[in-house]
Amino acid sequence: MADEFREQLATTVVEEGAFHEYCGDFQILGELDDNRSRYDDALQAYRDYERETTVSQRIGQLSEPIFKENTKLLRNLHSMAGVALEDDLLTKIEFQSPVERVEYKRKQLPNLIKDAIESST
Repeated sequence: MADEFREQLATTVVEEGAFHEYCGDFQILGELDDNRSRYDDALQAYRDYERETTVSQRIGQLSEPIFKENTKLLRNLHSMAGVALEDDLLTKIEFQSPVERVEYKRKQLPNLIKDAIESST
C-alpha cells in the first residue's frame, strides 16, 4: 500500500525518499526485518537529491510539512527518553541533509525506542 501511495503522490526524488524513510521508520517501530532496504532506498533518493541541490535550496524545500514529519518521530522519542537532541544536529538532519537524518535513524532509532519505552514504565 505504501508503494502505491508513493507512486501516486511523490512527484520529486526527495518526496520519494521521504516515503521510503517513513516505511523504514514503521518497519523499525514494528521490529520488522526489512527496514534496512527501505532506508537504503531513501538514502539513494536523498543522495541524488543532495547532489542536485545546494544547502540553501534544501533548507527551503525541507521546511515543508511532509519533511518535518520525518524529524518529528526523532524529536518525540528523544523527549520521551529524556535525551537531548543537540540543536546543531537537529538543524542538520531536519533542514540540511536528509542523508544524515536516515543514517542517524538507522543507528539511533532502535535504542531511542528502547529508552523511551523504559522511561515510560
